[in-house]
Amino acid sequence: MDVGDLPKLSAVLSSMNHYDHFDVRSFAAYRDPAVPFLTIAGSPQTELARDAGFSNVVPVAAGSSAQVANMTLHAFAANEFSPAVFRYEQSYVIEAGGRTILFSPHFPKAAAIAAIKARFGRIDIALLGVNGLRIKPLLGRQLSMDPEDAARVCAALGVSLAIPIHYAFNGGWVSTTFLLTHKGTPERFAEATRAITPHTATITLSSGQSLVVKRAG
Repeated sequence: MDVGDLPKLSAVLSSMNHYDHFDVRSFAAYRDPAVPFLTIAGSPQTELARDAGFSNVVPVAAGSSAQVANMTLHAFAANEFSPAVFRYEQSYVIEAGGRTILFSPHFPKAAAIAAIKARFGRIDIALLGVNGLRIKPLLGRQLSMDPEDAARVCAALGVSLAIPIHYAFNGGWVSTTFLLTHKGTPERFAEATRAITPHTATITLSSGQSLVVKRAG
């Protein structure tokens, strides 16, 4: 699915600085430069998005909220103590149509999960990264959720429907051989949710596939 194939978007939401999350150079080809573009306040993203030609860039700080179209977005600091490349990393809860949607593509730590639970109680839909990224030279230090971590997030937040994301990352032969390992898959995530949180349903979407969710009530 190319940028030109995207439908008309209500908003664009950024989760972190890493290039496979914030490829604004490629996204600059999107046909509507006035689309609301929510970036992480204090990060280089705001200036980069404006330099790419987007005119409606809205920085959002952790702990704050933003109103976009018919949605309210709440930002949470996901991983405050991560390495510099992951310094700016946020998770979001989106309220729309009477439902709560969690977007967390990397690794929300315990404080973020507790804050989300305290504010919303439970989550209807969660989009969760599951690739389990680890750095080989740092003795396998883990930087993103693996399928079991994501299933535990679902259990903690009472998630009704979970969608695995961020599992197709490929850093190339050199990084795969010497630097990184990322073995999380949608199939392993489905198995983990069945074992850890059987009340959570899972669905895997192919690139370009839409999920239609009815308004609550």
